[in-house]
Amino acid sequence: MAVACDAWTSSNRIAFLAIIGSWITQDWNLEEILLDFVELPGAHSGQNMASAIASVISELGISNKLVALVSDNASNNGTLPVHHPHYYLQLAFVANLPELITTSPLLIVWAYRAVATGLRTGDETLTVEDAEAFVADGNEADEADNISTIDHTVDLASAIDKVRKIAKIVRSSPQRMELFRATAESIEDYYEKRALSSGKKYIKTRKVVKNLILDVVTRWNSVYFMLEHALEFSEAIDALTSHPKAKIFHPYALSKEDWKSVALVCKWLNYFRSASTMMSAEKYPTLSFSLRIYFVLILYVSRLEQSSIVQESAPLAAGVHACKSKLLEFFDKSTFDSEYYYFATILDPRFKISVQSVMGSLQSILG
Repeated sequence: MAVACDAWTSSNRIAFLAIIGSWITQDWNLEEILLDFVELPGAHSGQNMASAIASVISELGISNKLVALVSDNASNNGTLPVHHPHYYLQLAFVANLPELITTSPLLIVWAYRAVATGLRTGDETLTVEDAEAFVADGNEADEADNISTIDHTVDLASAIDKVRKIAKIVRSSPQRMELFRATAESIEDYYEKRALSSGKKYIKTRKVVKNLILDVVTRWNSVYFMLEHALEFSEAIDALTSHPKAKIFHPYALSKEDWKSVALVCKWLNYFRSASTMMSAEKYPTLSFSLRIYFVLILYVSRLEQSSIVQESAPLAAGVHACKSKLLEFFDKSTFDSEYYYFATILDPRFKISVQSVMGSLQSILG
């Protein structure tokens, strides 16, 4: 049996730990069950979590069936297996690849100065509360609509930073959300009337005006979704930044080059989003995908590194290089700590033949 665990803090400040068991039956069917859902008192340390897991496993009498422990890449989970009583019995510890897939491209976004000021992506002590605070709505609700005041925490040279600020303002009050919705709908109506006046059939591109999304550093792919929505409603955003009665938006107007940058980063992040979606499946095993996902992402980032647009920008080149280094670091660490990745890939008929050719391409790029 493989055991997966995850801990989080509820809105009323109570910490919980979910423990799930997965196994394959004699008929080769994948089964899973919630072993326990326990309150986690004290610190979220690896030792504390290991004690809770060991207690559940011992109580259920399944310690002799445990073959793997699966968790995400939080720093406390890195120390969890060391404190687990079965660790020295060659218990395999498999890191959560989707977590890496969604955090490594943030190094590219960082190069675009897109991550909130003051956030250290390598800070292992960063809590959920700290992360939320970096992007939470601040004083936007108190700022007057008719005053064009620059928020000095916003980097006006960063297109994505300006998108984030606009999303904060829009979401800060019902009146501003209504202004955004009305602006987006009026643009839609304009295109419809223009098409009908010229005798053309008009098909609405969107039935419902969606609100702008604010990214959260602890939520997978949230930067991508924030940018995707911003691009979808780019005309409405441009209209807001020149609206005579909403001067609060004016300092954060985006140029055509800004929108090109947003589209470029969104395209790159979409590649990682697809990979994380594939690795986040619930109804089929994903371990055999792991090596291939690593290979594909490393190849993709390596090709980005060689592209002219990256080579012409020193900050962007540094971000892409850091992203590749992070992928390589965890690839080496994961495959060194556990042979399960190789076993699962070779035993999967979909990948065992292609692994050698992919590794050849990887070696030629990495030298």
